Amino acid sequence: MTFYTFEVTFVNGNKQIIKDINNFDDTQIKQIQGVAAEWEQPILKAQKYGINLNTIRSEHKSKVVNFKNRMVSGVSSLDLLKRGIILIAFHSVERTLKRMGSKDESMYITLIDRIVKANEISKVQWKGHAQLSYTFINNSDPEEYILPLSFLLKRGGSHQIKLLTVVYDDEDKEFEAMENRLIENPLLAESFKKMEKLFKKT
Repeated sequence: MTFYTFEVTFVNGNKQIIKDINNFDDTQIKQIQGVAAEWEQPILKAQKYGINLNTIRSEHKSKVVNFKNRMVSGVSSLDLLKRGIILIAFHSVERTLKRMGSKDESMYITLIDRIVKANEISKVQWKGHAQLSYTFINNSDPEEYILPLSFLLKRGGSHQIKLLTVVYDDEDKEFEAMENRLIENPLLAESFKKMEKLFKKT
């Protein structure tokens, strides 16, 4: 699978090459470049959540779902972990493992099982890295795990799926409610922007 690239420039002049399996058109590229133009890269990376990319179309999402499915097809969850096809960093899922009550290998396998079964992308975000984050869900999962994944191109041309974190549906709704409060309350939104600017200066 070919990875397509384009360049963005951050407000402080830092540049970053974005790599994605989608060959985005000007609409998507300009949105991501516009985000970069408003942020310093280290500050954007330090944000708890990425910036939502609402220009990513359904065909882009479908392409990523199909690509994920091809990567995991015919491979056991244990082999996906051991062969490094799916990368799970402990620090990124530590809270989830505590919630699940274990830190042993079986819990990693459980998370990989959920990645394999995930069949829909609910949103796409960018947080200043070389890859976008695709938030996968399984629309028939009663526990409603939310799995943000990035797709990496490794040396030699092989691919890797990286689990960035695990969010539960109630946590995600709580964040969306906060976003809505900012949109609905201009004074609150303005205060938030002032705090951001202050943070950038320190």
